[in-house]
Amino acid sequence: MDETNPNIELKPTVQFEAVSSYVSEMAEQMAQLSSESLVAVFTRPVTATLPMVSEIYKLAGWWDPDRIIGSIARDRMRMEALTANLLDLNPAFLSVPMVGGADLNTIVPLLSCASPINRFTNV
Repeated sequence: MDETNPNIELKPTVQFEAVSSYVSEMAEQMAQLSSESLVAVFTRPVTATLPMVSEIYKLAGWWDPDRIIGSIARDRMRMEALTANLLDLNPAFLSVPMVGGADLNTIVPLLSCASPINRFTNV
């Protein structure tokens, strides 16, 4: 989905090893400084970094499952930009639904369900 990211082809275990210390450090800081904030985890592999952040919040005594979420927004924006480019459309006016997990091997864009986000009027 993203030809510019050199880590995109790495296995999830390698991706996790590359980002785990940084994500862990950030989660510890967030738990200390802003424990009641809404946290959106979008660092790949989300299926591994999200539980890690949750465990750090649990250890800090601030875990709330309604305040820590995993996000595929970045993947969705990339797919919408790619699709819009192929169709010569503005990506801001295109919606491509995504299903599955939050990692490259499990996320599936539903291109057949893509739809423009605009309103047509009679001129």
